[in-house]
Amino acid sequence: MSAVPFFSSSYIVFLMSGIMVLALSSLSFNLVYANTGYMNLGNSVPFGIGAYAFAFALSHNWTTAVATTISILAILLFATFSGIFIVRLRNAYYAIGTLAL
Repeated sequence: MSAVPFFSSSYIVFLMSGIMVLALSSLSFNLVYANTGYMNLGNSVPFGIGAYAFAFALSHNWTTAVATTISILAILLFATFSGIFIVRLRNAYYAIGTLAL
């Protein structure tokens, strides 16, 4: 999988990276739903917040390492503050709360 960028066209690299993102998203959903029975509908929220924070940092001409650190910190801050409220919900209210995110 790591050799794909060296031997394929840019379209194949784009397609494979999209497949990897969707696979990671489905694995995170399976981890929560299969083990706990809670339907978490907010899996894409941290991904979007991290992407926006990363793009914001890159638009201000910061390095990739700094942009990655900023996006991770943004995700951690959001997860901390939203988790205080979401973790207290039970059953269908948990699914509705994560959907509201």
